Amino acid sequence: MILISRGTVTSMEYRMDFDGNVQIPVGMCAIIPCKFVADSRLRFLTSKGCWKGHSGTAVSTDNSAGLKTNFQIVGDPNNGDCSLKITEAKKEDADTYHFRFEESEGSINKYSFYEFPLTVKVADIKEEAGCTIQADQTVTVQRGLCVTIPCAFTAGHMTSLTNARGYWRTICQETVATNSEAIVSLKPNFQLVGNLDKGDCTLRITNATEQDAGKYYFMVEYGEDKKTTCSYAYKMTTLQVTDLKEKPVISDPGTLTEGQEVTLTCTAPGNCSNVPITWRNKMELLNESSNLTFIPTRRDHNKLLTCHMTVSSLKISTQNEITLFVQYPPAVVITIGISEPNNSVASTVTVGDSLVLKCLVDSNPAAEITWMKGEKTELTKGNNSQLMLNLTDIPISGADTYYCLASNTIATTNQTITIIVNFHRSFVPGVDMNLSFGIWICLVVAVFQLWRDSEGLDGYTLKVDPLVIVEEGFCVTIPCQFTANNRKRFTGSTGCWKTNLETFVLSTDMSKDRKKTNFNITGDPDVGDCTLMITNASREDTGTYFFRFEENRDSATWYNYRDNNLYVYVADAPTITFKTIIDPPENTLTNHKATLQEGEAVILNCSVDSNPPSLITWKKGENTVVSCMSGHFLVLHLLHVTSSDSGTYSCSAQNKHGDMRDFVDIEVQYSIDSRKSDCTNVVILVVGSIFILSLITLMIFCFMQRHMRRQQQGDEKKGTKCEEQKDNLEVDENLDENIYANM
Repeated sequence: MILISRGTVTSMEYRMDFDGNVQIPVGMCAIIPCKFVADSRLRFLTSKGCWKGHSGTAVSTDNSAGLKTNFQIVGDPNNGDCSLKITEAKKEDADTYHFRFEESEGSINKYSFYEFPLTVKVADIKEEAGCTIQADQTVTVQRGLCVTIPCAFTAGHMTSLTNARGYWRTICQETVATNSEAIVSLKPNFQLVGNLDKGDCTLRITNATEQDAGKYYFMVEYGEDKKTTCSYAYKMTTLQVTDLKEKPVISDPGTLTEGQEVTLTCTAPGNCSNVPITWRNKMELLNESSNLTFIPTRRDHNKLLTCHMTVSSLKISTQNEITLFVQYPPAVVITIGISEPNNSVASTVTVGDSLVLKCLVDSNPAAEITWMKGEKTELTKGNNSQLMLNLTDIPISGADTYYCLASNTIATTNQTITIIVNFHRSFVPGVDMNLSFGIWICLVVAVFQLWRDSEGLDGYTLKVDPLVIVEEGFCVTIPCQFTANNRKRFTGSTGCWKTNLETFVLSTDMSKDRKKTNFNITGDPDVGDCTLMITNASREDTGTYFFRFEENRDSATWYNYRDNNLYVYVADAPTITFKTIIDPPENTLTNHKATLQEGEAVILNCSVDSNPPSLITWKKGENTVVSCMSGHFLVLHLLHVTSSDSGTYSCSAQNKHGDMRDFVDIEVQYSIDSRKSDCTNVVILVVGSIFILSLITLMIFCFMQRHMRRQQQGDEKKGTKCEEQKDNLEVDENLDENIYANM
């Protein structure tokens, strides 16, 4: 190999293949393809190359030298590739360059291709005549989001175009978006969405990445041969890509109302339609689309919903949240005392007792709460979520239906509870006796009854609602708690429920037959729990029941809680009908006629199913007894009936769609034997006591009379003897006188 001056090899074959004259607009980019052969070869090892100009080395493959930072050798000299890339060309980049090649590091074999010069010219970009464009010069988009760049152009003096082809290109003239099917776009997430024939060159970018940042310009080809062009490189658009900070946008639903359907819409920032969106409530997935349609309930109030957006290709996500505000009508529950919030419909008390009624209201907005006795007497008001009603020293006139009304801007609702007031056990109509004596007699009877039912064991109590109403076919759980011998804890105990006629119903002892398969004791007697559950209630289940407890199966110790009877009333499914409950429950309603004894009580329940709510009215004959606007039922109580309560009672229900009515005939009979009061035995005991006392008094009187007669007879005999003694004394005195006379 012969080395020629200036490092040029002339004896061996060397040549280059490239365009020797390149003109680049200012600020643009050019890629100059270049191939070379050295020593008749195209393959080398550890070679390096550089491009040199008049000022020195412009760029080198080993980065050890180079004056032009915007020059880059993009080819591989080991493969005979000397391609050059110039970005953002400047005026000072204009020069004549040649390529120099070294076969290996430290090698003396060097090749300078002076005979193949590259002339680079840098020209100013000028607006072509008739080629105008309107587009933003700077556009910012967040990573993973979308952006639309509006664009309008004119081409020459054409007012309209036909089948024009358009291109969005980089400054290196790489096509990123086009409407030509013959060209593959460099960036699939860039789309030319405008109608070119109408001068619309709008560009849309989706799922933006950091690599998308840069400068872009538009170019159009038109005419029959598509050789007429307009380049708009003089007005470039710079795209800036920043970190993702925005959140999805959730539509504002305002105030929601229970029962009214609503649709929430979540959209990605920048109106990205192809970004996956999911709706969640905490960890629960609700929907996998931008729209969420649902019907809100009161349980949805203050619920937090999350709209989650994920760009899986970039492994980034963001989310936004909304808290629901739901308005709903009042829901009313009445409880007695401190019991659990299960709605109570009736309670039985004794004259002089006290009772605490609690009205619990769930509503939004807050409701005004009113307690009323009957339909007209207002007792107390409040605006909280609950309102207490304290009934103290309840008189017999306190028996009535008590209403709790709750009203807000959505609706007005109410619940009722019926209070039944009984006389004291010591009160027996028609018996005139000393009050303290009567109380003592009743106490004796109560002790006797307690002894009879509990075999002499004290310290037992039972808490259960005295009246439970359940619709036919439904189920009900009746809470029940008891103590026995002042205890609540037992081992191996057995509990059972019996009818008032001592008929066995069911037991926790599975070895015993069950008379009612739909009755279940769900409580555990070992912890003082006698809770009863009735499923699929039927009218045959109506009746009085009491609880019986055995401490263990081998023990003779047992307890009958007869003083805490449970009356279960099974009502038909809601219809325009009514049911009658009679105390005592042995009497029944047949053929719309009820026969009662004086002093008994009856509950007439008119059950109504209507929409809209009906006006329900109870009448005796033609006289209105009670009336109420309700959608459910109206209860009429007749307590301690007398013959004046006999008559025909009718219930009518009326709304704008029509009316219906039904009736019942009440006949009140007078019969002392039929009065099954707890103090019935008192009358017998009092009469017996009076008879015994009268007999004893008579015997004492006769004894005293006899004693007095005997005493009088004794006094008479004693007086006669004294007279005889006196006469004898007189005789003796005469005798002495006689003696003295003889002397």
